[in-house]
Amino acid sequence: LGFCVDAEGLGLEAACKASEHCFISIYLVELILKVAVCRGSYFRSLWNLLDFGLLLSAIVDSWILDPLTNFGVNVLGNIMLVRLLRLIRVLRILKIFRRRPELRVLLEGLFASLRSMSWLSLLFGFSVYAASIVSVTCFRDVESDSRLSFHSVPEAMFTMFSMGMLAEWTDIVAPIVEEYWWASLYFAAFTFFCSIGMLNLIIGVITERTTYAQRKFAARESYERDCAHMRKVHEAAGMLFDEVGDSKISLSTLGSLMQAPSK
Repeated sequence: LGFCVDAEGLGLEAACKASEHCFISIYLVELILKVAVCRGSYFRSLWNLLDFGLLLSAIVDSWILDPLTNFGVNVLGNIMLVRLLRLIRVLRILKIFRRRPELRVLLEGLFASLRSMSWLSLLFGFSVYAASIVSVTCFRDVESDSRLSFHSVPEAMFTMFSMGMLAEWTDIVAPIVEEYWWASLYFAAFTFFCSIGMLNLIIGVITERTTYAQRKFAARESYERDCAHMRKVHEAAGMLFDEVGDSKISLSTLGSLMQAPSK
């Protein structure tokens, strides 16, 4: 996929399009076989839904939009939308990650932590908003050479966000500290909370979710091993016991032999 991005300057567009059609055909056959075997349970897995979405976007791009564009039909009216649709193919790399149990556990833990991190993002937003109100109230009149300032709440929110991400510090703080010595303590406390504190919370959430995903994956593997063992036991029982056959020991015969007194 990365090689085909530069294929336009190398004159290999035809080869890349042929390989794209080949891979789409292979993925389509794989999808049809999986749906035929798993039926409705196929769409209960998030990984299968991801594969379905990637295949659908590839079919729409290569087998519908591309031929219409070659015939001069303006489908979407904006070439950028077509390019963004093609960029979805980059997510195919996740199909490689899911083949390795270790990478799959990490991805599942990361996706599971997104919900909790949304609440952390909300907490960070409220912190930036509260700090921007304080900054506008106290430091509005301080002039500096920096493009970031505290003249209004929106500007102050962007300034405090940049400080929380440790993007810029000296050009913002130095003029204010020259007039208000206690401002250094205020900015240090805010930066400590937003950078170190929030970062530790995010790491804790990801670690917790990844550990849970690892335990869940281990339990699923144990269950699959137990099912495989039980299938082998049933196969062995089918070879030993038979209700009617002459060449096998029936279950009733084995029970009578076990109950018979030993001589």
